Amino acid sequence: MAHEGVATPLLAASGSTESGKPRRNLYPFACAMLASMSTVLMGYNLAVMSGAEIFIREDLSLSDTQVEVLAGSMNVYMLVSILAAGWAADLLGRRGALVLANAFFLAGALGMSVGRSYAALMAARFVTGVGVGLSLVVAPVYPRTLVFAA
Repeated sequence: MAHEGVATPLLAASGSTESGKPRRNLYPFACAMLASMSTVLMGYNLAVMSGAEIFIREDLSLSDTQVEVLAGSMNVYMLVSILAAGWAADLLGRRGALVLANAFFLAGALGMSVGRSYAALMAARFVTGVGVGLSLVVAPVYPRTLVFAA
């Protein structure tokens, strides 16, 4: 029964401890933070590439057109995986699709760091673009499924 001026809840709080404080589940929060790192990696990749253009141009003796295509190609390469991201997420699950996207990120970053020609850099940029497109589609819906599943 409610005392004068004090309302009692109709339902007991789920997951509350004996002290009455609600118990926090940090697992969905941690997973959401890790999933959001995919977007951070994409931004970092684009920013590093724009700063490295000067050194890449000098080191590989590239023309201005080649440097512009190298820097802007990520957006075109993302289309490949953006179109297939829903299918990949259904097949592998959202967690598996994010793991695959991050594997593409890693392989592309390694490829760009060891690439010694324009063709090698473009191939590594393609691999990174596939990872970026996949993560841009899957990462925003991944934390939502965690919240409703928890």
